[in-house]
Amino acid sequence: MDPDEALFEEALDETGTVSTAAFTDTDDSDSDAASMGGTAEYNTLTTEQQESRDIQGVSDELLRVHGIAPGKKADGVTRAIYENLNGLHTKINDNAKLTKAKELIDELEADIVAYNEHRINSSHKLNKNGLSQLFRGGEAEIRSVTGHNTHENVARFQEVGTSLMLFGPLIGQYDFEHSGKDETGLGRWVVMVLQGSDGIKTRIVCAYNACYNNKRGSKTAYQQQRRYFIRIEKDKTCPRRRFREDLEKQLKLWRAEGDSLIVCMDANEHVYKKSIGKALTCQEGLNMNEVVGNFTGQPLGATYFRGKNPIDAIWATSDIQVTGACVMPAGFGVGDHRLFVVDFKTSSLVGSDPPRIVRSGARRLNTDIPGVADRY
Repeated sequence: MDPDEALFEEALDETGTVSTAAFTDTDDSDSDAASMGGTAEYNTLTTEQQESRDIQGVSDELLRVHGIAPGKKADGVTRAIYENLNGLHTKINDNAKLTKAKELIDELEADIVAYNEHRINSSHKLNKNGLSQLFRGGEAEIRSVTGHNTHENVARFQEVGTSLMLFGPLIGQYDFEHSGKDETGLGRWVVMVLQGSDGIKTRIVCAYNACYNNKRGSKTAYQQQRRYFIRIEKDKTCPRRRFREDLEKQLKLWRAEGDSLIVCMDANEHVYKKSIGKALTCQEGLNMNEVVGNFTGQPLGATYFRGKNPIDAIWATSDIQVTGACVMPAGFGVGDHRLFVVDFKTSSLVGSDPPRIVRSGARRLNTDIPGVADRY
């Protein structure tokens, strides 16, 4: 039998649903620690001790800034940061990783924050705090959008996940109604829309391409997505290929509508030599720029702290003006990939005189008053 046919048959039980007998839903501390990228012993170390252990054996190139390190944010500039979190616990207290992430956002004066691999199953009963709750604090307002696989609610921590957060003045241009996430419900990407003046509309995307994995029944993102495509769409296409095709199609639709685009992505493949990066930068297609290499004049080096190739990047359409771009050394951020910092000219995102989107307040309905509910 053809391997794909065998997978198709094995992935579905006789009722047409995915068998999850091999999955576990445990709140054991060691299991949770492993899901968050470390062991229970590792998580007892101080942040400094964790960083010291992490950078052992890392190449010198990964310990240098690619470009010029960011200084104080200039007026008229919107600063975006992006990194792969490698998991984030949803507890607010005694959470060193969250504390460091919030400190970096404050120190870098970030307006836009894109995080991959948050590994938060927002559907799980024990995950009471979303990103807005976790990162709330200080005077700046916050808006967030997160994505994860909504089809397999089997554990508190779930592989991958994508997210975006918006801080400060640009919240006035945040278009909630047209923002959202991958329509499949797999959390492969999320999008925030900024509505500006002069017909300018910018979409910011955070996306993740799953690593290939051939262990059927595993909780890896690749196999989760494969089960979904087989069960729901009767499609046996490789999830990585589907990701590339679906994302490229969606980006082209938005571009055809005249939208400006920013894409922050962990492609899990060489961003210059492989298909996703080529699709984004193809002159006959999306014609986007890989912003750090384009701005610095030097192609990206390795972005994963144990890797040799650039697998993460930020791309933008040519109508968006970049005023600064760099990649920080391994260990600077909170995950196991290097953190990107990119400054955009704000007017190229939302125009020179952007309208402020005013949302109507919710009407208070008092059902204790006879007849009010009926009239409403």
